[in-house]
Amino acid sequence: MQKAQVRMQQQANRRRVPCPIRAGDLVWVSAEEFALEQDVSRKLLPKWFGPWSVTAAAGDEPDGPSFVINIPEHLTVYPVFHVSKLATYTPTKSDDFSDRRSQDPPSMDGHQEVDRVISDRKYGSKPRQFKVIFKACDRDDTRWISGADLKASAPLIYVHYEKRRLAQEAS
Repeated sequence: MQKAQVRMQQQANRRRVPCPIRAGDLVWVSAEEFALEQDVSRKLLPKWFGPWSVTAAAGDEPDGPSFVINIPEHLTVYPVFHVSKLATYTPTKSDDFSDRRSQDPPSMDGHQEVDRVISDRKYGSKPRQFKVIFKACDRDDTRWISGADLKASAPLIYVHYEKRRLAQEAS
């Protein structure tokens, strides 16, 4: 009987990983733990509330520990939640969706001001494209625009870059 219990315990713990949540971490709390507001459908509410900080661990059960969460006082909920009802909070970075374009800043006259050209590319007989950074955008937000668009919006930057590119090709 003892051997069977040890084998079952080893099998159950084979893929179990330690809890990633520690005191001081920010976590999301499942919305299922909160009472519904009157006349609001649960499917219209967010799935997670927070992020709130973890104050301390409240126990160490075999299924996973529970944690005391520092929730706002206006929420009338017991502040101890099981780890299965929590999700770790990771702050977003601008490069999380690198292939997705960021929202353009508002422009008064319908165009954005080019700050500088980073590089260029040309595929076969297609017109040359230029990778540019706009003045009002984040430095990590670069776009490929056509040579005609660059000439129209920033002729001085276009001429300066072409001179530099032709000088590099000549040497």
